[in-house]
Amino acid sequence: ASPRLVLIVAGDGPDLPQLKAWADAHQLTDVEFLGYVRGEQKKQAILRSDIMLFPTSHGEGLPNAVLEAMLYGMPILSRINAGIPDVVTHGENGFLTHSTDPQSFADWLVQLATDQELRSQISHANHQKAIERFTSTKVRHRLVRIIEEISGV
Repeated sequence: ASPRLVLIVAGDGPDLPQLKAWADAHQLTDVEFLGYVRGEQKKQAILRSDIMLFPTSHGEGLPNAVLEAMLYGMPILSRINAGIPDVVTHGENGFLTHSTDPQSFADWLVQLATDQELRSQISHANHQKAIERFTSTKVRHRLVRIIEEISGV
């Protein structure tokens, strides 16, 4: 039997009630709406996940959720938006598009779900990149160096 695929929706944006109603109307039982998560609940959601689907159109800078997903080795499926292309390279760390067409994301999800080798390569690349660049210790050291350069210390 094929493994059960579940879409975990984390966040509490203004479209959440409409999304829940749509899922209920279409009797989608493999969708879990967690709402806003943090702490242990956020950690458990991340540990249960294999792929980060982040089709944002909000100009949010560089979302921590993307960096956290990379740290846990998740391929990132997102839009070319805000700071996301600064850390996600299309084909290397996941897939990026300008499109808002759900079919683009669906095609990538199918590709990652059916190609274990590709998913494994991207997962490894993301974990390594995040360990090397995005842990709090690495970021802190980078910020200290920048402050020292600016202040001439």
